[in-house]
Amino acid sequence: MTTKTRSRTSSTIPFGFQLHPNNEHLLIENPEEKKIVDEVRLMKKSQSLRTLTKYVEAHTSRKLTPRGIQKIIKRSY
Repeated sequence: MTTKTRSRTSSTIPFGFQLHPNNEHLLIENPEEKKIVDEVRLMKKSQSLRTLTKYVEAHTSRKLTPRGIQKIIKRSY
């Protein structure tokens, strides 16, 4: 299994990614957060965005807005 990488385009690290250990201009997938992203995408049909924000916060201690959850669900990278 290969780990996805992408270029860092802002100072904010998107949910589901972490800084590459050898290159601060690259991001790599964070396996724990990737698992949560996959779960949130499955839950989106039956749960509200606000409920999903509470789920993410409970499992990762990261606070996201409902709009942030919506962006995570829609992103394709």
